[in-house]
Amino acid sequence: MRESPLDREPADRVPPIGSFSRGSHIAAHRVRLWSDRNRLMRMSKLLVISLIALIGCRSKDKPAQESPAAGARAETNGSGSAAAGSSDPSFALMRSGDGTVSATPEQTIATLRTNCNAATRDNNYAVACFSLGQLYDTGTFVARDSKVAMGLHERACTLGEMRGCAETGMFHDDGVVVPRDPSRARAYWRRACDGGNGRGCNTLILLHPEAATKEEIAYVLGRYRAICDGGGDPEACMGLGDVYRVGTHAPADASRANELYAKACNADHPTACNNLGAMLAMAPNGRKNSAEVMKLYAKACNLGSREGCLNAGIDPATAAIQIKNR
Repeated sequence: MRESPLDREPADRVPPIGSFSRGSHIAAHRVRLWSDRNRLMRMSKLLVISLIALIGCRSKDKPAQESPAAGARAETNGSGSAAAGSSDPSFALMRSGDGTVSATPEQTIATLRTNCNAATRDNNYAVACFSLGQLYDTGTFVARDSKVAMGLHERACTLGEMRGCAETGMFHDDGVVVPRDPSRARAYWRRACDGGNGRGCNTLILLHPEAATKEEIAYVLGRYRAICDGGGDPEACMGLGDVYRVGTHAPADASRANELYAKACNADHPTACNNLGAMLAMAPNGRKNSAEVMKLYAKACNLGSREGCLNAGIDPATAAIQIKNR
C-alpha cells in the first residue's frame, strides 16, 4: 500500500492533544470500501463499515431483488461477513429510499451486475458499476480481480459516475493492471474533480505533491471552494479544512479550518469530525475532555475513523458495541 503524503506529520506539527486523521481524504491508493483511509479494515473485523456501494433506488411496489436501481447501499463488515445485528456470515443489507432488506452476497452481486448492465448516461445506474468494481478490487463477496475492477470503474466513469473516474486514475497510476501512465492518471483525476468528486481533487495535488503545478494547486483550491460552498462532496470541505489547518497552500487559519471541518462533519465525514474535535481540544482555551470534543470523537469513530475511536478512548475492534452502549 502506497504511503499517503499526510501520513507523515512533520515533527513541529505533532498535535499535543489527541491525534489528527491525516490523509484520510487522500487517494494514495484505490479505495478499500472507504475504510482503508484509516486502516480500519486491518485493525478491526467487528466494526461495521459502509461499502459505499449504492445498489439502487427500487420502486416502492417491488422488492430490491426484482428492480434495477441506483440508490441503495450494501453494508458488511471489514471481512465481508455479517453486519451488526446478524450472526449470518452471508448477510448484507440493501438500502433504498423505501426500506432496508437483507440480502446474500449472491443477491448483492446479482443486483449490482444487473443494474450495471442496465446503466446509461440517462439513468443513475452507473453507481452500481462503481460499487461492483469496489467489490472486485477488494475481493469482497467475489474473487479479487483487479482487471475486472478497472473495467467496471472505467465504465462507471464513462457513464458519469465521478468516483469511477478517480478510481480509474489510480489504476493508471500504480501500473498493476495497465502500464503506468501518470499523465493519463492525472487526466482521470481532473475529470473527477471537474465533476465534483473531492477525492479526485485531493489526488491531483497530494498523491504526488512534487508533480503538482501551481496551476493545478490553484485549480484544486478553487474546486474545493466551489464544491464545498455548493453543498457537494464533503471531502472537498475536508480537504480545504486541511489546507487552512496546515497552512500549506494558503495562510493557516484555525477558525476557517474549524468551520470547514464542522460543515463536513455535519455531512457525516468521519475524518472531519475527528479533526474538529482535535482542533477544539488544542485551542488556547483547550477543551481536551469536554463533552463537545468527546462527542465529536465518538461520532468520528461511529462513522469509521480509527483516530476518532482512539481519541475517544474506544477500542476500534469493539467500537460498534461500545458506542451502542454509551
